[in-house]
Amino acid sequence: MSNTPRLSIARLVEGQFGGEVIANTAFEIVDAFAQLNVKSRTLIAQPGGPADGDAYILPVNATGSSWATNDGKFARFINGAWSFHTVKLGYCIWVDDENNEYIFDGTRYTSAGRSLGFYRQVGTAPERWYVPNLIGATALVASGFSATLNVLFATPMVCERGGTIDRLGFATGASAAGNMRLGIYKSTSRTDIRPGGLVYESVTIPVTTFTTYKHTVSPTVTLNPGELYYVAIQGTNTTLVQSVPLAAAIPFFGGDGSGNFPLACGVAFSAANTGALPATFPASPTVVLTVPPALWVRYSG
Repeated sequence: MSNTPRLSIARLVEGQFGGEVIANTAFEIVDAFAQLNVKSRTLIAQPGGPADGDAYILPVNATGSSWATNDGKFARFINGAWSFHTVKLGYCIWVDDENNEYIFDGTRYTSAGRSLGFYRQVGTAPERWYVPNLIGATALVASGFSATLNVLFATPMVCERGGTIDRLGFATGASAAGNMRLGIYKSTSRTDIRPGGLVYESVTIPVTTFTTYKHTVSPTVTLNPGELYYVAIQGTNTTLVQSVPLAAAIPFFGGDGSGNFPLACGVAFSAANTGALPATFPASPTVVLTVPPALWVRYSG
């Protein structure tokens, strides 16, 4: 007896003994893979008392008597037992606890069309630097953004494919001496796109007077595909930073429907803050309508 190539469904043969069992198993597999949806792709511990038909994508290091050793597989509870199937290239899966759909590219899950922005590659391999919230080929503006004393700025970044960020940076122009901090915030929720919880905070970055220089830090931060994050910058003095031209920034908060870049659209958020970056972005931040800072991001893979 052979199996089908994609779903590994057993084929019936002439005179098959117990053919109804094989056929019913095949029906269950087809039922599971028709309009694929799972409850979660991040739950590590095998749940107790699952309902018939519950399904999950198992993360790395999944635990439980049935889940262990089945990392990455599609797991479904049916007829009192767990069954496991390999996720294939191109599968589209709805994830209930993220309210999002993903496409599997053979390695990772990519959000299926729920992007709010784009990346632009501004370096050459293997550097792979990007400036979030910038569209098109417009050049960045030297010293176009003023990082005001003790004001925290956050510019949006949609993590299209997920991955690990290993560099953050900014470039200064003529500036007053002081200290800068960089950080990454995640959006509050899928229905509240304002910056929420702090994901990463850099060490203090000293900036000297009247220098033009690219300052970088080296985090190791893994971001989820399809999620909205914010790259944040804060200074202890007024510092001029390379910026994204307003006409090339992606509006993400409001609009007038004119088809042009409306002044009512925000391109970043700001809030007063002193010292270390707060664990949660300050409530009721100001929508920034002027040029946003050019904050550089590099992925390690």
